[in-house]
Amino acid sequence: TSNAGTVFKLAPDGTETVLHAFKGSPSDGSNPSAGLIFDSSGNLYGTTHIGGVAELGTVFKLAPDGTETVLHSFEGPGDGIYPVAGLIFDSSSNLYGTTVNGGATLAAGAVFKLAPDGTETVLHSFRGHGDGANPFAGLIADSQGNLYGTTPSGGSSNCGAGCGTVFKLAPDGTSYKVLYTFAGGSDGFYPYAGLIADSQGNLYGTTTGGGANDSNGTVFKLTGTGFDTTCTSGDAALANKRFPVLGELTYEISSPTRILQSIRLTASTNIGSYTLPTISASGHSATGGVFKKSDPNATATFELEATFITPSFACAIDPTTATIEIEKGDKAVLGVKMVPSSEHFIEIDNGAPGLNWLRIEANGKYFRSLSLAAGKISSIDASAAMNGQENTLIFTGEGKTGAFANIDLSDSAPQTGTQQAPRGQGTGTREKRMFGF
Repeated sequence: TSNAGTVFKLAPDGTETVLHAFKGSPSDGSNPSAGLIFDSSGNLYGTTHIGGVAELGTVFKLAPDGTETVLHSFEGPGDGIYPVAGLIFDSSSNLYGTTVNGGATLAAGAVFKLAPDGTETVLHSFRGHGDGANPFAGLIADSQGNLYGTTPSGGSSNCGAGCGTVFKLAPDGTSYKVLYTFAGGSDGFYPYAGLIADSQGNLYGTTTGGGANDSNGTVFKLTGTGFDTTCTSGDAALANKRFPVLGELTYEISSPTRILQSIRLTASTNIGSYTLPTISASGHSATGGVFKKSDPNATATFELEATFITPSFACAIDPTTATIEIEKGDKAVLGVKMVPSSEHFIEIDNGAPGLNWLRIEANGKYFRSLSLAAGKISSIDASAAMNGQENTLIFTGEGKTGAFANIDLSDSAPQTGTQQAPRGQGTGTREKRMFGF
């Protein structure tokens, strides 16, 4: 083996799988130092701080089937070199990251952007001194796409090469600002790690040195940074399909850049009871589930609300909702009049294709609804709905074009067991009707 590092998967039961073993220069990266991110299709993205064409590091993509693609090999000069931090996405699937060295000065590091087509752009080359230098950590982005990060060098000269900075960079690289310069001593110095943000836009991080306790480091909070946490419904795409009442409701909600944190689904129907779809969330998306009603008159309205979380702050989509009204489907009505009360056994011989459901009314009142399977026989006793005189039965069903069923009325029940009783073996008058579309 090349001892160049791996990407691995660890299952909930503890089973480990090596998804990729790096081969090193010139065709592959080597020795990754940072974690991974993934897109909505399950592709993994990361960096290796060496390897590639010039042994200066790579950005790679690893597909779910294990196929690896080197998206960019850092080559310098002018390009960044040695990316030790991870990556982030924007809403257009561009990747952003940092390199410890390289850039226009060849030494102080860079912030880069990598487009989906593989085009790399150096957005900022650090210069040291009043500017930061040599970023070891990755970036975070606010809702407007502005990038925030740290450099452990540069800034104040109190620490020799500088005590470090916190910076902000516009997504196109046109605007760069040092938000804070560490002074050393009790203020802290050398912020090697990255930042997080709260819902108010305050930034938090650590320094490896400085502080009041013998230079053991600090945890700091930075306010007034302009970090925008506004959330918009455009961050999530919701797709829904329409189905008959006895069909399946499915939905998908996803965000290319934000990780799904929670999802809430509510439903209301015109007859009260319902089953909520099962929610299955994974990474950037969620799909689900099944909604079924046996009543052919049932309709339902669903509202879906999701909350995503970025690597830096939670973002409640405000609100991301969709309303889905379940369709009733095609219907046919068959009326049967002048049925004596003795003919109270109803047998439905469903065709193939057959009806999905059948609703029965007796003498103007709802009696029963049945879910039907194609090619199967069902029977019910309707004596409780009959009176001693003539009875009116109305059968309402739903099915696709070509669906049909035979409905028999008899004064005797079908025999139990594997053998069905011959149709109409009773002594009374038998009604036999064809029901179809």
